[in-house]
Amino acid sequence: MDWEELFADRVEAIGVSDLDGLFALIEKPEVISFAAGVPCASSYPIDRIKAVVDHTFATDIVQALGYGADRGWSPLREWVAEHVGTVEGLSAGKDNILITSGSLHAFDLISKILISPGDTVLVEEPSYLAAIQTLRSYQAQIVSIPMDDGGVDVGRMEGILNVLKRSRIKPKFFYTISSFQNPTGITLSGERRPRLAELLRSHRVVLVEDNTYGELYFEGEPLPSVSSYMPEGAIYMGTFSKIFAPGVRLGWAVAHPQVIDKMAIGMQCTDQCPNSFTQRIVYEYARRGWIGEQVSRATKIYKRKRDLMLKALKKHLPSEADWTVPRGGFFLWVRLPKDVDTYTMFKPAVEEELVAYAAGSSFYPDRRRTSELRLAYSQVQPELIEEGISRLGRAIEKHRTRPSP
Repeated sequence: MDWEELFADRVEAIGVSDLDGLFALIEKPEVISFAAGVPCASSYPIDRIKAVVDHTFATDIVQALGYGADRGWSPLREWVAEHVGTVEGLSAGKDNILITSGSLHAFDLISKILISPGDTVLVEEPSYLAAIQTLRSYQAQIVSIPMDDGGVDVGRMEGILNVLKRSRIKPKFFYTISSFQNPTGITLSGERRPRLAELLRSHRVVLVEDNTYGELYFEGEPLPSVSSYMPEGAIYMGTFSKIFAPGVRLGWAVAHPQVIDKMAIGMQCTDQCPNSFTQRIVYEYARRGWIGEQVSRATKIYKRKRDLMLKALKKHLPSEADWTVPRGGFFLWVRLPKDVDTYTMFKPAVEEELVAYAAGSSFYPDRRRTSELRLAYSQVQPELIEEGISRLGRAIEKHRTRPSP
């Protein structure tokens, strides 16, 4: 059987996956991996999680082991509606909420119901690699909007939208990770948020806001979501993966009920309903007020790791290098001298120096070769951070002095 002849066109559009390699590296103990952005295991309050699991077994195990409603368990949807109102200033009720298998599942459903092959979608440059893959799978035309240290450049975005309008191209939506962005760690400034909302509203472009990391802030006050400035034209996504645990596979979408209805229909074609068992566990945990306490504990862990990494970067990387200083989240973005190709440097860095990172090319739709890389400080043990950055510094030096092939 020649399987290559049978694969759908969308398979070729997705291209090569970088995720398999990133997660495989975590399993190699000799490699210090800054590649994958996953939560720190020490942030999981195991005793409390066991308590709510025991509670579920004692009070609701029969329902927990069955199928559930396609939009999610009502008590959890009501909790999420209240939570996003408190945290993000979003006015939402149960009918505005869909429980999903993580925020990426929500993004897949959004893409499923909004994108036809050939439709244009706007993303930040660079952007989350799995989101790029999802857009490719629905055969979207991806247009990237440049960023600076204040987030997406709203002025340049306006120029791009005007060019598209003259060409009679109307983007379906703009996808943004507005706080502690993946991969850069950059946060869209408070001044730009209402400007961005007004620009999208004036061009009738939907906002898809991914706030996966937004509650994990280290300093300052949290900013209002962009969605709060244009709730009628926004779809907002969140996840329990970063504020509880990724293994429960639960996230949410907040949108107009008409959008939620279509997403729920789309979900019936895939997993039918979110996990009944873990919904009850997460709800009981959240109902007891433990989510906020876990977030507070986790952010202290991540801030310490960020600080250790910033100190090590200054000590071990070339003087020409610079990097972002995230105010929360899991990542920072390193810009190395132009003679460094982080894609070709990756394999020798892992094999010779036993250090891993995510090459910058993974986060651009055109997979351009670049001198940038993403470092995740979230899951690495604190005592290994400086050693890992020292190894990275050696890998860079070897790469710069190695003869060109």
